[in-house]
Amino acid sequence: MEGFEAKYRDASFARRYRDKRRRSWVGRISDRVEQRLAGRALRVAGRVDEILDCPCGAGRFWPTLARYCEAVHAADQSADMLAAGREGSSVVLQSAIVARAESLPHESDAVDLVFSSRLLHHVADADDRVRILQSFARVSRRWVVFSTWETGNRTHSRHRRRDARRPRPSNRVFLPMETIRAEVVLAGMRVVRVLHKLRGISPLVMVVCEREPAA
Repeated sequence: MEGFEAKYRDASFARRYRDKRRRSWVGRISDRVEQRLAGRALRVAGRVDEILDCPCGAGRFWPTLARYCEAVHAADQSADMLAAGREGSSVVLQSAIVARAESLPHESDAVDLVFSSRLLHHVADADDRVRILQSFARVSRRWVVFSTWETGNRTHSRHRRRDARRPRPSNRVFLPMETIRAEVVLAGMRVVRVLHKLRGISPLVMVVCEREPAA
């Protein structure tokens, strides 16, 4: 993952990443659909006091998150991404720290909800994914909302055909829904709702999880 992550620790890349979805009508439409999907997921949890966005990237979801809470916190492993986000957003953050998702420095039960978009489909190792989800579950008092990529859709089929013709390394992981659910359970949570970006076409799903009560 280091080579993949390194590019995010660059100020010029961070600004390009922040602005890339504004450059084309396809990017703008895709962003609008994902913002609505995030809103639907957040409505399952209801309005809360505090949300942590991790990894927050360049703050694409901060305006949506701010509509469902009193305070938005941000964390990302790249200081440059945090800076690009704060430079381009009108949302006032309660806090913003450099941190990795699997080892968040926050106290346990620090926020009401942890939101994570476009991270887990880049994590190939199952133990690493569970470790990240456990970190989210520890920091959240109740809710975790994350996106990932599932199998059984047009995009997944296209990737499989391409890889069959010309195998090459990929930093994108497609998982069966039963695997996604099982990893949520291993992290000490249960799946409350699964929401699809474009069912049958896009692999992106938003998963709403609730922490299991302590024994």
